[in-house]
Amino acid sequence: MNLNPPPDWEKSDNLSDLVVVPLEETQHTLLNDNYIHFKTNETRGISVPVTVQFKNVTKIRYEFLEKVAMGTFMSSTSWNIISDLNVKTSCKGIKYFHIGNHRVPFTQTIFQKNNPNDSPFPNCTVVWNTRYQMPQVHVELEQPGDITISYDKIFTPNTLGTNLAGSRFVIPIEEHTLVCQSGFVKFDPSTLIGNDYTTPNTEQDDNILE
Repeated sequence: MNLNPPPDWEKSDNLSDLVVVPLEETQHTLLNDNYIHFKTNETRGISVPVTVQFKNVTKIRYEFLEKVAMGTFMSSTSWNIISDLNVKTSCKGIKYFHIGNHRVPFTQTIFQKNNPNDSPFPNCTVVWNTRYQMPQVHVELEQPGDITISYDKIFTPNTLGTNLAGSRFVIPIEEHTLVCQSGFVKFDPSTLIGNDYTTPNTEQDDNILE
């Protein structure tokens, strides 16, 4: 008899119904930056907030690689999902989400949990991109100022992590759409028509902050 409860998320084309609980509301323990000790059987995602700040800058490119792994979709437990990405600035500027060779501007919180019109982002599905094609946040301010980037990283236990493997995801970023499938993550080309969203000088830019 299988005594394990069914996972709280079944395979679909997004994670809008994903059940996530903050770590502090569980009995589990964060042993280090990479591992949660589960004290009971768990099928939900476990979230931990991440906040990074930059002072007196005009331009930054923030990589997620230091906080969440990419391309680990065959590993069942890890920080496999990012949600509720928000960027605050002390002065006017433009915020972009970059992946592959493109970036698109955004103005509000993206990858929201429990929103039927949005979806958390399964970073574990990014497999075939080079380092400079991995997910990044770009911010360009009109004058020197402060930038705060915040998001939740979500740890998926065995049953949920297994369900992520091989799934296809469609994720909106305002009027644009990300498609994740078979290890490739890119913007739907039809949502890029009309503007040049190509990321400038990605491989040559050394102003990348982790």
